Amino acid sequence: MLLEMRCMLQREQFKICSSQRKNETERQYTMSNAISGQQHWLRNRSTYTRFLLRWGWFLALTIIVTTGITLLLPDVPYPPTYQATLQVQVVLPPGQNTAAAQATSTAFYAGLFMSPATLSLLLPQYPGTSVSDLQPLVLATPVAGTAIVQLSTAGTTIQDATKLDTAVFNVAVKEIESKRSKLAEQLTTALTTELAQSKLDAQTAATQLQTLAAAHLQSTYAYTEDESLYQETLQRVQAVSQHLFTIDQSVLGGNGVLKLLSSEPAITTVTTTTPTQAQRLLLSPLVGLLMGLGGVMLANNFSTQLPLSGKKRETILPDIIGIIPRLAGMHTYRLQALKAASPCTALFRHIRYQASEHERALHIITVTSAREHEGKSTVAIGLALAASQSGLRTLLVDANPQNPVLHTWFQLPNTKGLLNSLSTLDAGYEIILPTMRTPYAKISLLSIGTSPDTADKLTETLPVDALRHLQKRLLTQIDLVIFDGPSLLSDANAANLAQISDMTLLVVDAQRSQTGTVIEARNLLSTITHSSALVLNRTHAEAVA
Repeated sequence: MLLEMRCMLQREQFKICSSQRKNETERQYTMSNAISGQQHWLRNRSTYTRFLLRWGWFLALTIIVTTGITLLLPDVPYPPTYQATLQVQVVLPPGQNTAAAQATSTAFYAGLFMSPATLSLLLPQYPGTSVSDLQPLVLATPVAGTAIVQLSTAGTTIQDATKLDTAVFNVAVKEIESKRSKLAEQLTTALTTELAQSKLDAQTAATQLQTLAAAHLQSTYAYTEDESLYQETLQRVQAVSQHLFTIDQSVLGGNGVLKLLSSEPAITTVTTTTPTQAQRLLLSPLVGLLMGLGGVMLANNFSTQLPLSGKKRETILPDIIGIIPRLAGMHTYRLQALKAASPCTALFRHIRYQASEHERALHIITVTSAREHEGKSTVAIGLALAASQSGLRTLLVDANPQNPVLHTWFQLPNTKGLLNSLSTLDAGYEIILPTMRTPYAKISLLSIGTSPDTADKLTETLPVDALRHLQKRLLTQIDLVIFDGPSLLSDANAANLAQISDMTLLVVDAQRSQTGTVIEARNLLSTITHSSALVLNRTHAEAVA
């Protein structure tokens, strides 16, 4: 029983421990994701900040210039159009020329001029045109208080406007004439039938009266009724005849409803300018921003600045072996700042690992750059500090005759150095290297020294044979030699140093180096030595993919 209880307690404890471990793992995972997300956000924010600092002025300039040009540009007027206007009078019957009749009739005929049925009659005269094309060009407006309709049409020329105006009036009159003729024909047919029947009735009534008169029955009631019927029939015949005469006269008289007040339409030139400046000003910042972004993209595509990310970087900078960030405090206490940051520790470990992996010696390293002022001296000293921390006896050699700076870093004199030693070796004398101690126990310095030939960059003040002789002397006393060489493309001595080195590092300033010079320096190094690599200096870590 006690054994079972003990087992149960152990199982419970195991479950509790497992649950706690699981919770702790989940908590760490959550914190890791949160930290990773925060780092990603900070990296993106820094990227956007640098983009704005570099190109923000250009974007702002394009927006301001676009808005200013938009403000100065006036609205462009459309080509002028011409309007032809005819005064059309509606003829009203006598006694009906009242204000109400005028308003009703003018509204009716204005609608008739603009109706699709009327405009469709114009299509044979305007091939390829639809009624919807003609409707915007025709306008009929009643003149208030009169029996006049203003018929206006628009055209690109005076002839077009006049032709259309006359054509609309003519087809409307023709349509009225057509309808009146049909109506008159129908009325004439009906009245003629009625007239014939009335004449027949009159003849019948006359015959009946003659019969009664022959029988001397004029005083009878029947005679009186027949005479009354005969008179009525005669009156109906006369009325029908009068209606037929009136219809014939109206048909023969032509259009008596619409009358032109002038034979030629009045022409008006219409110049149209639609105000669009407000809309253009509203859109100009967006247009300026898009133009600015397009300019930035073109500038990046054709820029000589080094690409620090993407496929273009893989083509131009394929063999980067180390990335050195921009260091703070390098203007005042630069040696202390460089030692505190230790930016080259990982670089030196990587170089040693590669050498051991490929079973190559690593005794001499030359640090050079395509042009001056790319930070090769900083990288050389950083490598020396990293090597000394690994326990290697390290000699820093200033091999830049044109711009020696290592002695200023350590605040040491530059009286005798590399050039003096090479001159002595060239004369056939044995030498004692004038190396100097530094504040760091395992780092010694060989400055450049003095030589009368240092003024000519094209002169090989560091010949290969003398350097090889010096190399043998150095390796008997030192574990690692680091040459701070001159720039590769402007001093021939850099190629000599690369030939005697186990590894040549080409320092590239991420902010100032240009693509063409880096490619040229890489191609030159590939013809001199097979052991070379690139070091990207003064970078923003988050800017490098």
